[in-house]
Amino acid sequence: YRVAGDWLVYVLLLKQGRVAFTPVPANAHRRHQRSVTLGSFNAAQLKEIRDMQAYVASEFSVAAEQGAAARGYAERLAEQFGLPAVV
Repeated sequence: YRVAGDWLVYVLLLKQGRVAFTPVPANAHRRHQRSVTLGSFNAAQLKEIRDMQAYVASEFSVAAEQGAAARGYAERLAEQFGLPAVV
């Protein structure tokens, strides 16, 4: 995973348990026109994100609301970058 590798690490850690959560932001993710995230985003990267979403849904019980939010995120990315809605 070139784009969603960090997500995979987080999910594998979550599967081990003993993880604490705090709603307080500890970092910030910013995007700008010349950033790596925006500058080269393509269908393969969107597929990685969707694949990770599917993996999480297969490994955990995901509430319908969260599943819809995940799909909405992928759809917004597709629209933002002019990519097909379904990859």
